[in-house]
Amino acid sequence: MTHDGNAATIHSEVWQVVELLERLPATPTTGHRLDELLIAFDALSLNDEAARRDAETQIWAIWADHVDPQAKLEMKRAMDLCGAGQLSTAIAEFDSLIEHYPVWAEAWNKRATVHFLIGNDSASVRDVYQTLLLEPRHFGALSGFAQICVRNNAQDAAQAAFHHVLHVYHSAIGVANAVARFAEDPPNTLH
Repeated sequence: MTHDGNAATIHSEVWQVVELLERLPATPTTGHRLDELLIAFDALSLNDEAARRDAETQIWAIWADHVDPQAKLEMKRAMDLCGAGQLSTAIAEFDSLIEHYPVWAEAWNKRATVHFLIGNDSASVRDVYQTLLLEPRHFGALSGFAQICVRNNAQDAAQAAFHHVLHVYHSAIGVANAVARFAEDPPNTLH
């Protein structure tokens, strides 16, 4: 059973994301600091672990950045609310962020995370979908999506998400182990 509703609904929403994964472009065509992101994503494939960690940190920093200082201020306020455990109020802040900055992938991703934390899995999946439309390489959104899939017994979808994470970031911590566990104990097909 899902945390926030009907099992058929969450599975339908999950499979919409899985279908999206099959048709996503390799990189976004519009967005903030795309050249820097491309360089940082290339660095994720380096053999040097410290360089990969630095690249991941840089990617997260770019995703959290915005050209509008007001957007960054609102993001900080929403994140501070999360840190203080005021998740419902944080969602309202993220709602406002998304309303004013609808093409900011990280605003969608952060709201997806908060929805996940409070058990609103359907809302989280819908926000992951929007995140991936804007930033198809968002390994954080993909990993969160995989966790939602596992929590809702959609193991095939979780496996697809983990494989997509590895396609984007082949040395993502813990993901290769999750894929190996799926190989040892294949999931039941859910449609």
